[in-house]
Amino acid sequence: MKNAETWRLLEDKVGKALEKDPAATRIRFRKGEQVYAQGERSKYLYVVLSGRLRVSMARTDGFEFLLEIMGPGALMGEGPALDGGPRFASSVATEDSELLRFAVGDLPAAIERNPELAPALLSVTAAKQRNLANRLLALTMASPKSRIAEMLFRLSGSYGVQQGSHIVIETRLSHEQIAALVGVTRVTVTRAMQDLTAAGILKVEGSSIQILDTQKLHEFSIF
Repeated sequence: MKNAETWRLLEDKVGKALEKDPAATRIRFRKGEQVYAQGERSKYLYVVLSGRLRVSMARTDGFEFLLEIMGPGALMGEGPALDGGPRFASSVATEDSELLRFAVGDLPAAIERNPELAPALLSVTAAKQRNLANRLLALTMASPKSRIAEMLFRLSGSYGVQQGSHIVIETRLSHEQIAALVGVTRVTVTRAMQDLTAAGILKVEGSSIQILDTQKLHEFSIF
């Protein structure tokens, strides 16, 4: 599904700084190819230049939890690369993608060459930490509708475009993808979306989601 993503940076300062650094390597992945695997150790971090990739965690029983769908500008794999521990998630290209691959050992020299890189990396890390905290809080909510509302509220902030009195979320996610992101069934997502539509909060036209009442959506997302 084109234009389906849940994470990108609108101002890709990290990618711009790394792209011009001699230590960065451009690497392409075909749809279905794995970028990295859960449990492996690696010295590399990645910046998405084009395409989309799913990042997910697998339990020992085989259940897969979708963390994010990374779009252009997204930074991936930096945590395990920095701390040297095993990767806690896997990443697979969902369409043909081009990434920058960068060895974490080259960061000190890269920061000397590009002083803007250090604060940009800290800013991205802080944003990802805040997003993860909000998602963890949402997953503790008993109501699937609250979890779905939280995700839509977050996406409206990153991808929302004001059109008249409403906001259009400019990313295309199927009910199956939303279900994987919030930990419910596809049927539950469909029912919740119908309830939010009936309440005058959403309007769904095909794969387009319009937010008609941001305040009510926010109220659903925190209770």
